[in-house]
Amino acid sequence: MGYAMDIEVQDKQGVRPMKIRLDRDWISFDHMKATVPLPVPIKLEKWYSFDLTFDCNSQSYSAKIDGKEIGDKIPFAFKVDALQRIVFRTGPYRGEVPPVVFNEAVTNPAGLNTEDIPGTEDKVKASIYLIDDVITKGE
Repeated sequence: MGYAMDIEVQDKQGVRPMKIRLDRDWISFDHMKATVPLPVPIKLEKWYSFDLTFDCNSQSYSAKIDGKEIGDKIPFAFKVDALQRIVFRTGPYRGEVPPVVFNEAVTNPAGLNTEDIPGTEDKVKASIYLIDDVITKGE
């Protein structure tokens, strides 16, 4: 398995109130911005069924994996009025701006002033994720 996959929902401006990450051993939740459930161990080459319910009024979501409740009323990491899209991403989030840019007023932070990202020439094993039966409904 190469790069991990992130599953996230976004509002119309691209604000991401939640993120789930699938890597070689775990399904983990965005623990950097919110109080979330512990990682769930997984096995490669196995199908998993996710049931995610979002509530913008309470600014939270619930998660079930293979019918087992993982978390209920998990707080959003960021406030959103409405959700617009679901994103399946296997690379870095391109809109990320390091906190050092804002907190320390660095005018030339590493990575934002270069054309090539270090390590991009290194080959990694291909990642294959099979996604089937994505069903959405809104109220």
